[in-house]
Amino acid sequence: MFQIWNCDGGFTYNGVNYKFKDLNSVAYTYSQKNHLIRGANATNKMGILSQEGGKTPDVAEYEVQDCSKAIYTLLLQLFEERQRIDAFFIDRRTGEYVIFKDAIIRDKPRQANVGEDDTSHSFMFAVESFNVTEKVIEDEQ
Repeated sequence: MFQIWNCDGGFTYNGVNYKFKDLNSVAYTYSQKNHLIRGANATNKMGILSQEGGKTPDVAEYEVQDCSKAIYTLLLQLFEERQRIDAFFIDRRTGEYVIFKDAIIRDKPRQANVGEDDTSHSFMFAVESFNVTEKVIEDEQ
């Protein structure tokens, strides 16, 4: 299981890795879902397996805290130019990772909130991709 305090997150563009100094959270939404369906007469007790989401990309949403102006400006430029990037989240201790390859920036990166406290320095960064690679190490017990 990933723990945000033990992970690095960022993105790769043109072979250069850009790491976010501070992340508050990373949320993943996987588009493929399994379902059971049956006819309206409701007599099939097993159901028929169906799947949805094959045409919808997976999504990663990063809440970035205290990012440099240069990286933020680059993200805005990449969004406007509709460039492809690889967004990553890697556990420094175990080497586990999730990488959204050939991703696009879904929403224009914008400041999440404006206020007088420290949380007002954050912004949301969301990507979409059909090419998601993950490495998860099973816990040995």
